[in-house]
Parts: sequence; C-alpha cells; structure tokens
Amino acid sequence: MAGSFFKSLIADEGGTRALMRRLLVDNALVQWRLYGAAFLLMALAAGCTSIAAYLFGNIINAAYVNHDFSAIITLAAIVVGLFSVKGFATYGQTVMMARVGARIIAQNQRAMFEKLLNEGLGFFNAHHSTEFLARLNAGANSATAVINLLITAVGRDLISLVGLGTVMVLKDPILSLVSVIMMPPALIFIRKLLRRINAIAMNQFTGGARIMQTMQETVQGIRIVKAFTLEEQMKAKFGASVAGLEHETVKMARVAIAPARCLRRSPASRSRSAWSTAAIGWSSAAPRQAR
Repeated sequence: MAGSFFKSLIADEGGTRALMRRLLVDNALVQWRLYGAAFLLMALAAGCTSIAAYLFGNIINAAYVNHDFSAIITLAAIVVGLFSVKGFATYGQTVMMARVGARIIAQNQRAMFEKLLNEGLGFFNAHHSTEFLARLNAGANSATAVINLLITAVGRDLISLVGLGTVMVLKDPILSLVSVIMMPPALIFIRKLLRRINAIAMNQFTGGARIMQTMQETVQGIRIVKAFTLEEQMKAKFGASVAGLEHETVKMARVAIAPARCLRRSPASRSRSAWSTAAIGWSSAAPRQAR
C-alpha cells in the first residue's frame, strides 16, 4: 500500500501531491536545519501552552478549595515562567521562519530569472510580460507560504491540538467527548469553504495579472493610444479588469469571513454552544453532588 502511494506521487507530476513533494525536496530539505530548529521551538511553545492549561485548574483549586497561598504563588510563578519561555520560543521560530522564507524566495527568483533567460523568442511571443512579473512575485512567495504553512500546521497547531486534547481528557473526559461530537459538522463545512476559497484565489491572481497587463500596455504604448484615440477602449478594458477583481475580492470576503461569523451566530451554532455550556455545568456539578 505504501509502495502504491509513492508510485502515485511520482506518476502524477502535475498533481498536488507531486507539487508538494517537489516543494519539500527542492526547498525545505535544503533548509532542514533551520526548519528543524523552528519546529523544535514550535513544539516547545505548544508544550508550554498545554502545561499552562493543565496548571490553571490546580491554581483555581489552590485558591478556592484548599486556600493554600504558598501553592498559589508557586503555581503562578511556574505559569509566568512557562509563558516567558513560550514568548521567546515564538519569537525565535518566527525569526527563523522569516529568514529561511526570504532565502527560499531569493533562490526561487534567481532560478526563475535564469530559466527565463534560457527560453527562446517563441516563448516570449506566446506569453505576456505581465505573466512573468506575476509569476516572479506570486510564484516565489507562494512556495515559501506553503512550506511555512505545513511546518506551522505540524509543529505548532498539531502539537498544540494533541497537548490541549490530552489536558481535556485528563481533566474532564465527558466534556472532551462532547467536544468531539460537536466538531465534525463544522469541519465538513470548513472543508467545502476551502475548496471555494482556492478557486476564488486563483481568479484573484488572474484578475491582478490582467490589471498589470492593461497598465503596462497603456504606459508602453501611450503614443499609439493617443494617436488612435484609444483612451475610452483602454478605460473600458481596465475598468472591466478592476471590476472583476473587485467582484472576486467581495466574493472572497463573503465566502471566507461571512460564513465564519454566521457559523458562530447561527441557530445550530447557538444550540451547540448551549449544549456545551450545559455539559460543562453538569460535569462541574456532578462531583459535588456525589460528595
């Protein structure tokens, strides 16, 4: 099964998996030392967050149940130390990710420019110059953004999720079960949104390239525009490109932002919040009732 998976990665050279493999091998693997150090710092920050969340319950018990002032001072000092370590770790991983990201962008821009110089005249006749500019800027930055997203998702988000989930299970298994039941419907909805966001982002990239194309054609051919009185045609072309980009931007806001707010304020979301609140109250009151 694993062999067929790796064969599919190699066979589909233009697919998402193959592109991810090329990004990791060609860019991330070269900078593995910095990425490894950033990953360790992310794991350290995630561990500090999980330990602090675990200790907050002990602080509350020491303050309101045991009335132990010395324990409060000790636990508070530990929490301060944890958040201080988390702050330094977050700062360190941010600086490392920015450094390696700038290095990858510079390498990709050099490689793209060298590739451009090796192309023949037919290649330049078949493509507009704005396409090269858009690829040089967006393409080089996108590689770094994808790699940083992968490293952050695994090094910070996944480890934080595992750590905080472990704290939830240790502190209150029943409430953890309620959270697991409530989460899948939201994840399915978010997955559908991500697919639409991907398509809209591609349309935004195309619209921005069209605006650059019209602007460059107007500036470079301003004599022809003036000689043949093409101002109105260029205005209409530029206005259509701007209107298309505006439409895609509004659509992005409607798809990415508005549904998230509706998800928080919808009746189903409020019902889930009510049931979660009731479960918290029940789980908190059950041990006292038993005593």
